[in-house]
Amino acid sequence: MASSIAVQTLQGFDDVQFRLSNSGKARLWDPAIIPDSWTKLRVGLCAVIPGTATLASSNLAIGICSGITQPYGKETVQHFVGAKYGPAWTFSAGTPDNYQAITVKPCKKNGSGETLGTTLSSGLNAAAELVRVAFFVDITRGSPNYTIETARWSNLGANDVTPASFLTGMAVAMASIGGWDSDYTAVAGQTVAVDVGTDGQFNAVNVFWDTASPTLSDCIIAVARLA
Repeated sequence: MASSIAVQTLQGFDDVQFRLSNSGKARLWDPAIIPDSWTKLRVGLCAVIPGTATLASSNLAIGICSGITQPYGKETVQHFVGAKYGPAWTFSAGTPDNYQAITVKPCKKNGSGETLGTTLSSGLNAAAELVRVAFFVDITRGSPNYTIETARWSNLGANDVTPASFLTGMAVAMASIGGWDSDYTAVAGQTVAVDVGTDGQFNAVNVFWDTASPTLSDCIIAVARLA
């Protein structure tokens, strides 16, 4: 598994970015900004999947985890919860070319066992050309059920999501996400049971792409406390 740093021309500008190839990222957050008393977090990813064909077995996980030594993507995971996109992604030519993740589900993983909740949505989820698209995953704490909500890129707009726009969108309520960018639609949440007492408290953001090619050209990963 490998991650690399690349320079790629996006909308006419050189952009330094991480590129994931059957690999992931896990980053601790600042407990002064996100204390253990949080009740709702948003994990955001701004990315491109520069492919040209339908994918049959590609999974993208976006969420939070306990520590950074055994995040999602390791053989044994130390507690992850979030959304899982895939494994099938339909490629369509258009303006821009795009991928649709056929299935998006709440996901909880601890050790080698994985629990998937009720399907959240299918829809246009990623651009296949050099146009950045935002993935937003909201995680609301419950006992024991955590609620997972997502926003999908649904209107096939060709607007590149700049870093500044992405960070603005990180703070917009999911119900108002279309006001941030009319190409995006909120998706009703679904739940998955979580036990932090047994499996570990969350303190890191985690993204994993399990495919070597096409890569996930990952521009920005962010986490925000919404409540």
